Amino acid sequence: MTSMIDAVAQSGNVTAAFMILDEMRARNLTINDVAWGCAIAACKNARDAQAAMLLFEHLLKAGVSPTIVTWAALIGAQLGRPLHRVLQVAEQLSANMTRLGIQQNSLYYEEYVGAILAIKFSDCHLSERASVAGVDAERRHEAKRALADAKLQGIRMSRLLRKLDKILESAVM
Repeated sequence: MTSMIDAVAQSGNVTAAFMILDEMRARNLTINDVAWGCAIAACKNARDAQAAMLLFEHLLKAGVSPTIVTWAALIGAQLGRPLHRVLQVAEQLSANMTRLGIQQNSLYYEEYVGAILAIKFSDCHLSERASVAGVDAERRHEAKRALADAKLQGIRMSRLLRKLDKILESAVM
């Protein structure tokens, strides 16, 4: 049934993801970290941060340890939210990850920087500075700060993150 959740996650069908989780519970099937992560990814793809956080709370109550993919989907679900809220949630997630011994990685930072900039990277091409030209200066500044933090942590920067770093460095603030 996890593959069914993954399939509906791709389209951001949160209702279907919830229904499948409910069906798994009704059948007394184990809902593992992958199933929870797929359901949270559905919320990310639907840009439904509230549903993502609700599912995350249920995941923790079920005693399931979230993977880095789940953490990345949680921060990615913040895309489109006010900057102060993105930063607040990121701070909370970071503290919880540290407490649980989970190391942030490039996947997490790709989602985090995307949420900061309010850009879904799969929907754009970063070949030009134009992709961030319409983003306000405060969001660009926070994105640069997040990338600097990733470097300080020794995160292996993905091609996307390196490209973003270069674009943001050359962008007029």
